[in-house]
Amino acid sequence: VEHEGTDRHGAAADDSGVCTKCVPNVTLEANGQRVLEHMGGHILFDPAFSSAVQQPCGICGRSYGLCKLHFKSSRGTSAARQIDWARSTCGSPMTFNMAYASVSKDADSPCSNHAVQCSLCDKIDPLVWTYNLAAHWQKDHGRPSGPATYKSGENHVEYKMGKNELKWMKVKWNNRFQKSKTTKNKSKSKHSTLQISVAHKSSMALRCVAKYVELSPSQPCHLHLLFSDVASENAAINSTQELRRYV
Repeated sequence: VEHEGTDRHGAAADDSGVCTKCVPNVTLEANGQRVLEHMGGHILFDPAFSSAVQQPCGICGRSYGLCKLHFKSSRGTSAARQIDWARSTCGSPMTFNMAYASVSKDADSPCSNHAVQCSLCDKIDPLVWTYNLAAHWQKDHGRPSGPATYKSGENHVEYKMGKNELKWMKVKWNNRFQKSKTTKNKSKSKHSTLQISVAHKSSMALRCVAKYVELSPSQPCHLHLLFSDVASENAAINSTQELRRYV
């Protein structure tokens, strides 16, 4: 969802969801977490997106000075807050779950890059992406060493990548040009042959006769019994006699 007045110049993804920074271009899935994952790969492994120089946005890929994100005015942890797109200048604003994005889960969903409020910045300053936090502390605050922290409610939290996150992200980055394979299970319908008995064939219908059977004087009932031969007629008569016993 794009808000009016957004300057998209320099954004990595165009309107068709294609990453123009990749050569050849990569079509991104229409999924917020997959976009964050792909752009996170650029930040971590693409020299053109160096955190030390640009601190690129985790959505549009533009530098920290061009893309400015702000939270909506509310209390709570960073993971529970939402981006205020009306006040932000992202080149490719989109909807995504901040709490889900903040955790590296497994090899299929390894990215934990999300926007946070730097502990050393003022409240009015733009948000910083966690993959850029260490570079931000070094470049903007002159802190070359020490843990880089961000504000989460009333606490200052040190950002750490997941144990296997860098390895998993590297695999995703190396495979970014591979198209996702969708396996379609084509169910083979087995057409069962309907077996029609001789007695039900249309050729036998002309040989059938109708019988009137009265189950009891008080409960007369017309039963149209179809007989194809004498044996069937006798069997039907016997069945009718059995019915009379229960009426």
